[in-house]
Amino acid sequence: MNRKQVQSEGSLDLLLDTICNTFGGVVFIALLVVLLLRLSPIKQLSASVQSSSAIRAALQWQEALQSNHELLADLQSQITEAALRWDDSVMTELKELQEMEKKELHVKQKLGDTLLTLV
Repeated sequence: MNRKQVQSEGSLDLLLDTICNTFGGVVFIALLVVLLLRLSPIKQLSASVQSSSAIRAALQWQEALQSNHELLADLQSQITEAALRWDDSVMTELKELQEMEKKELHVKQKLGDTLLTLV
């Protein structure tokens, strides 16, 4: 008796097997690279060089903050001096200017209303 040979036409078993094996290989290589990178010696600066550069950076920040603080103090003193020099005549002129602007707006509104009635 001869056995019937089963032929699986259009089967994707071999393709699926190949894809899974390829994916496993990629994962294996990625893990291998990560482990090798962790075990490789890292070139680092010596502790003294790192600490001295950190101290220099901290001193630069401190100087920048100090100069900004001094600049803000100067600006505050200038604003205070300007506020002290501000007199009532300036305030009255500002009020007069505001009143003139209100009158101008009122006149423009009347002119607009008049033009609307003419049209």
